[in-house]
Amino acid sequence: MLKLPKTLIRFKSSDKDHHQEPDYKNLANCCSPVFCVITNNVNCGKSSLCKNLLIQKSPCYERIVIFSPLGEESTEYSDTIDCEIIDFIPEFNFFDKNVRNCFIIEDFGDINNLNKQQRYLLGRYYGVYSSHNNIDMYCISQNLFDLPTSIRRLANIVFLFKNNDDELTSLLARKFHLKSKDLKAIFEDFTPFDSLCIDNTRTSVYRLRKNIYDLITI
Repeated sequence: MLKLPKTLIRFKSSDKDHHQEPDYKNLANCCSPVFCVITNNVNCGKSSLCKNLLIQKSPCYERIVIFSPLGEESTEYSDTIDCEIIDFIPEFNFFDKNVRNCFIIEDFGDINNLNKQQRYLLGRYYGVYSSHNNIDMYCISQNLFDLPTSIRRLANIVFLFKNNDDELTSLLARKFHLKSKDLKAIFEDFTPFDSLCIDNTRTSVYRLRKNIYDLITI
């Protein structure tokens, strides 16, 4: 009779063979699965920051799909990145789990703009489907608190930009377990185009960074 150890046994899941540990040599190379959120007002460089993450990905993405309210009229990514632009949240069989996928929710606004089925699909992508089917998720929004709870809760890397709203800064500090005064101090020397990366996939030494690469200590 097989004698079982008196400790937890780690069972390997073939659904998760594609998972990738954080890269400590290149801090722009996100882990997989990644649930990344980039948020702030217009014209601060959110999409440009996302493109930087995409081109630094190693192994590189084999398929990049972007949901944009503008659909194929948008050229914000296609002028520099080989990608597909869609204006709907696709069914799950849209993606092939045998290739490394990236799904970007671009310029997310009010979730009520999506119908019931699309809200369900989006929630399931974040809730379970992406991590089992080789899909990294990126969401770009002008307001973190406009995002569905499922996206905010599961985000493991978040990029914030400087703002002059003290109430919002306090809310963000509580959300990410920071002191309000520390978050304000971090943003003190930021320009409107500098980003704060809050990375919960790496050790605490690398958790806070300016413009992806520069470590911040508080």
